[in-house]
Amino acid sequence: MKLHYTVLLSLIISGFASGQQRTYFDEKWKPTDKANAHYYRLSEKKDTLYVIKDYYINGVLQFEGASKTEAEPFFLEGNVKYYGSDGQVVTNANMVHNKRHGLYEEFYGTGAPKVSGNFIDGKANG
Repeated sequence: MKLHYTVLLSLIISGFASGQQRTYFDEKWKPTDKANAHYYRLSEKKDTLYVIKDYYINGVLQFEGASKTEAEPFFLEGNVKYYGSDGQVVTNANMVHNKRHGLYEEFYGTGAPKVSGNFIDGKANG
């Protein structure tokens, strides 16, 4: 029986120790409480970056990416995606030192390509 309590306590502690933070935002992305929220953000430190995931209040993903900073202004690194309220990807970009670097794509609400291009150090290439 003592082993069961130890295992349960370990699971509870690891859940708190994961470091995942939830922040609520109003329609203008100003911090607010849950009752007035239109969006919420989950962030978690992974190695040297913070994994940021923003959600519409109904739980549909709105943004996902990694940042060197946990709070705005973000310093984005790697692949970032923005989603419409229906869950469709509307923007897909690769970021290096907070600048577009590599493939950048925008999509219509139907999922059809709207804009596509390559960037180097934040400048269109080609």
